[in-house]
Amino acid sequence: MDSTVIKTTAFSVALLGGLATTAMSQNAYETGGVQLSFGIKLRAEAQDNRSLSATDPDSSVESVANLSFGILSETRTQRFKLDFGGKLRAYNGDSSTVDDGFVEPSVALNYALSSANSRLEVSASLSETDLSDSDILSDDGLEILRANGATRRRTMLETRLDWGDTTSLGFGVFARRLENTYSGGTPTSLGGSSLNDNLRTTVGASTRMDLTQAATLNLSLSYSEFEEDTVSGTSDTLSVNSSLTLDRPRGPLSINLGVTSVDDGERLSASVSRSLEFPNGKFSGQIGATRGVDGDGYLTAAANYSHSTPTATFTLGLSRDVSSDNEEDSERLRTSLNLGYGRDLSPLSALKFNASWSQSEETATDLSSINTTLGATYSRDLTEDWALDAGYKHRIKDSDTSGRAKSNSVFLELRRAFITRF
Repeated sequence: MDSTVIKTTAFSVALLGGLATTAMSQNAYETGGVQLSFGIKLRAEAQDNRSLSATDPDSSVESVANLSFGILSETRTQRFKLDFGGKLRAYNGDSSTVDDGFVEPSVALNYALSSANSRLEVSASLSETDLSDSDILSDDGLEILRANGATRRRTMLETRLDWGDTTSLGFGVFARRLENTYSGGTPTSLGGSSLNDNLRTTVGASTRMDLTQAATLNLSLSYSEFEEDTVSGTSDTLSVNSSLTLDRPRGPLSINLGVTSVDDGERLSASVSRSLEFPNGKFSGQIGATRGVDGDGYLTAAANYSHSTPTATFTLGLSRDVSSDNEEDSERLRTSLNLGYGRDLSPLSALKFNASWSQSEETATDLSSINTTLGATYSRDLTEDWALDAGYKHRIKDSDTSGRAKSNSVFLELRRAFITRF
């Protein structure tokens, strides 16, 4: 392990801790107009197949210092937030494509301005992601990207304006630009093809009409262009969506209709959704159907449930839908199931279990990838400010193009957040 990396990590951690301690000694928790936050997570992790490779598993041990710094300023009508982040990593393993030193820098900016009847929000972000990391997902959130040594740089710029918030008729417009560029390797997608640099530009408008005190109609229209290097021309997407929401005593009921036009055809969707409140939990569900651009019909559904007691929490999430919101602009059927259970062992410690299963399938080729994750984490508050996490994670990936692979990992993490105002 490179001694320079260790020295750099130690110096940065000491510097961050010194700055935070000084800030806290100067009446850190007084209220004020500007809030500064410093975060640090020291993590050691050992894995037996970091990249989930079916043919060449790579064992590794790595130490990471996750560093973050944020500025927040709020007034009655304005909110400004600026966040910086990055990792100092020392890696010891079989892979030659994982970098030591300062990796995955990020910066995010958000500004919001509001009045009695309108809101303006502007956000921008720039981040680099090492795709050889163990949990890097595609834009649809279900497919684990194959790295092959690649790093992804993502740039996002978005602005939105809403007005008529306090009247029976409201409007909104937005614009978004999302760009992905890859360097240092050739990542592959669900179908096994190489991912290229791409750019998606989207504009849209929406309106809200309060038909009665208990009925609201929402309409939205969006248009996007998808550009991909090495592919001539653009892929155009036009979407029209509507929803009628009826307020009910135990929770709202919504009827949703949508039409999406892409280069390969049209996608039609219809669904009914409902939300319910319980004394110790919440439930939201949706059931519907979608006709894909290939002409086939698909059942779609979603369900989210949470239940809490004084010492335990349980969560369940289920989703099945059809969309083309991914790095290749290809239509996919996506299904996922997530379970979580947490229990307080004492006032200072807790144990959490989680399980997730997801499948992403291309409707045109029927190629699919299934990802399963099982994990357990023990957490303990060491002091008022410091906390410790220790855990185990087991992952399985079964892909039609890359085969079946498994991975086990154990980790130990020490974390703390510092907050001061002036």
